[in-house]
Amino acid sequence: MNQEKREIKFRAWDKKNLEIRDWKWLSAASYTMQFSLFEDENLVCQQYTGLKDKNGKEIFESDQ
Repeated sequence: MNQEKREIKFRAWDKKNLEIRDWKWLSAASYTMQFSLFEDENLVCQQYTGLKDKNGKEIFESDQ
């Protein structure tokens, strides 16, 4: 059975500023894999699904 390994990526939707925050921003903001990221009411954490749309753009949870 040939299984591809899925890259694990995260990003967050910033509800306060209405923009996507990538992992580089989250790391720079000292949210590095701490539960404080998940407790911030302004950030909605999203994980990469391992899939891409027809244009090759990565699809994350909650994408529409």
